Amino acid sequence: MELVFTAERPKTTKLPHPRPDLDNLVKAVLDVVTSDGRFWIDDAQVSELCARKQWGEAGKIELLIGEA
Repeated sequence: MELVFTAERPKTTKLPHPRPDLDNLVKAVLDVVTSDGRFWIDDAQVSELCARKQWGEAGKIELLIGEA
């Protein structure tokens, strides 16, 4: 599973990366895709995870799910 969180940069910030913490963003996505059972029954089934957050032109979440 690969996740990329892109947030629009505020006009003033000294932060190198957007808030909130990456682990909280990942947990929220895992909870959503687990809730309806379409992708998996339990997020414990995720065996590999790559996630990052970055500044960009628009706020968005990119999700790529592959089979291991």
